[in-house]
Amino acid sequence: MQKAMACVPVRNLLVEEVNRSAKTVTLSFPLRMRPWFSKFTTAFGHAPPEQKKRLELDELGTFCWSLINDKRSVQGIATELSKTYQLHPEEARVAVSQFIRQLGKRGIIGLKEGAR
Repeated sequence: MQKAMACVPVRNLLVEEVNRSAKTVTLSFPLRMRPWFSKFTTAFGHAPPEQKKRLELDELGTFCWSLINDKRSVQGIATELSKTYQLHPEEARVAVSQFIRQLGKRGIIGLKEGAR
């Protein structure tokens, strides 16, 4: 868990922010195509269609998203969330780690090793 919390989230450059407001943001990101479908379409001489998906973040998600800057660790984001929203540190750690995991599964972010 310590090693995961030291990782630094990195935004996918293909993700776009659309409909940003003070408390929410909608992310638009390319949908990952299944390899078999991609091969199927290219076999018939067509480029696979680019599809985008949207994800609307709530206030806490938007706050965490704004802290992802390729420098701040997952633990650093959890600490800021805890301070800003007066959450118990463990509650913030769990919330941020689940949020980061979900963004990673969707290909919205990647993780790199943090400083040791």
